[in-house]
Amino acid sequence: MHEDSPGIWSELRAQRDLLIEMKTKLDAVPDHENRIRKLEERRFPLQVMAIVISLVAVIGQLVMYVVK
Repeated sequence: MHEDSPGIWSELRAQRDLLIEMKTKLDAVPDHENRIRKLEERRFPLQVMAIVISLVAVIGQLVMYVVK
């Protein structure tokens, strides 16, 4: 049982070092919420353009109906 103890401790140290390395990499990744907000900001103008085009189409249809 005492023979395995150094092996266990070295494996635990290796796993601890791996966890520290993974945490360091995760800390370097940009905030997920900021990334989502930026994506939403890019999509917002497209939604506005779609609404404007729809309104222009509806107004065009109304004008064509009145002119007839």
